[in-house]
Amino acid sequence: VIGGRTAPGDYVVLENGRVIGRILAGAGPNNQPRWKWYININDASRIANGWESTFEGAKAAFKASWEQSRPSPPE
Repeated sequence: VIGGRTAPGDYVVLENGRVIGRILAGAGPNNQPRWKWYININDASRIANGWESTFEGAKAAFKASWEQSRPSPPE
């Protein structure tokens, strides 16, 4: 739910209740379905994004990128 509305194919990604990014449906060349994913944690050095042809692919790409860029937990 974003702005009080649920948008089909639009997912907010959370970790421990904190928003760390989004995965959303879109269209690629020739209107082929594509999935945009991006990580946004208010640190320009850790912002990442990409496109995948499937939702599962977008989730996997997001996870791999997040595991590489995840900030260290506070001490």
